[in-house]
Amino acid sequence: MLSNILRSDVIICVDDFSNADSEIRAMVLLIAKHFKELQEEFKVKIYMLLTDIDSNHIFNTSETIAEYALEKYNTHDITQYFNQRKKIILPQEEEIEKIAELCNGNLNLVEYLDEETIAYGKSYLEILEKIVNKRIAQLKQSGKRDNLNEEELEDMIFSASLSIKQFSARILTEIVKQEDSRIFRELNVAKQEDLITQYMEEYYDFNSYDIKLQLAKQTLQKRKDWLLTYYEYYTNNEQDEYYYRAYYLINYEGKISSASFALLMLAYSAEHLKLRILQKLRK
Repeated sequence: MLSNILRSDVIICVDDFSNADSEIRAMVLLIAKHFKELQEEFKVKIYMLLTDIDSNHIFNTSETIAEYALEKYNTHDITQYFNQRKKIILPQEEEIEKIAELCNGNLNLVEYLDEETIAYGKSYLEILEKIVNKRIAQLKQSGKRDNLNEEELEDMIFSASLSIKQFSARILTEIVKQEDSRIFRELNVAKQEDLITQYMEEYYDFNSYDIKLQLAKQTLQKRKDWLLTYYEYYTNNEQDEYYYRAYYLINYEGKISSASFALLMLAYSAEHLKLRILQKLRK
């Protein structure tokens, strides 16, 4: 077959390489592995043009590989997009920023959000739920390319949404009972999808507070028991975090019990003591 194809210089183009048919990917990788031999054998030049959202593919070839990364659409691009569609009423600057935050520069999601709100008159909360579901679907698709289990990846991101401060891989390991190495890989995929940002090497947080709240809402419908797991984590590892312990216990029980009330009093006393110490230091 190759002898029929390689009669002159050839350029092989594959769009969305990670999601291409397995036979196509196998053929491309095989050709890349034997670039030099094929070009010498058939006296032709072979070029490849691949597009993909994953830049982790390693080609075993001595040939030059040039990688070009396209920047994500920003607020200016989204404004131009709306202008090209000749919208009568353009979204305000604050709305454009919110759209960019929710859609992560994905124009397909931008168009979807715009059509659902304008054409069908759906509320922001209705659209938010659908946008979040689409973002999670994209996350699981990216995780699949990295050989991550979809359910475990979903558990990680949903459990993280219940954190009331920046979270670490350590606490997520305790909540979902997964190995550290797997949690770090899952967090890396979530970073690549711009769902979260890493701070100071150890801590992470969601890029969109609205997305975090929507995820937390969905999480509580499925895994309310994780609230108790968070409470137990702080009780066993950070006992002085009285407010966090009270917060998770109250939300799990749905009321202020004697135990959670005692924790709130301890939190108040601890803060009052800190204020007194600061006042003395100022004197």
